[in-house]
Amino acid sequence: MISIQAGTAVAISSAIIKFFGMGSLWDSLNKGDLIVGALNFATMFCSNYSIKFVNYPFMVLAKSAKVLPVVLTGWLLSVYKISIVQVLIAVTITAGLIIFNISKVNGL
Repeated sequence: MISIQAGTAVAISSAIIKFFGMGSLWDSLNKGDLIVGALNFATMFCSNYSIKFVNYPFMVLAKSAKVLPVVLTGWLLSVYKISIVQVLIAVTITAGLIIFNISKVNGL
């Protein structure tokens, strides 16, 4: 199913590029584009596959807490420097999302 979704996205994107004359499909394609596409596909596949082994409430909470790994990875790879205020904001957003989702999952 994910392959069909990815193939449909490629077909629609290609049609838009051709229809609006936005250039050649293959001239600007590079190795980085292929890596990003492969990682996107692998992420979606692994996320859907993991549903077999993880209960739904945990999955909802894990997806809500995406902000923290993004901030941590950006900091570890020196993509950007983060301040204490930015860390507190990320933790606050994540905590709020977790509280909100716990109440939705528990039906409160």
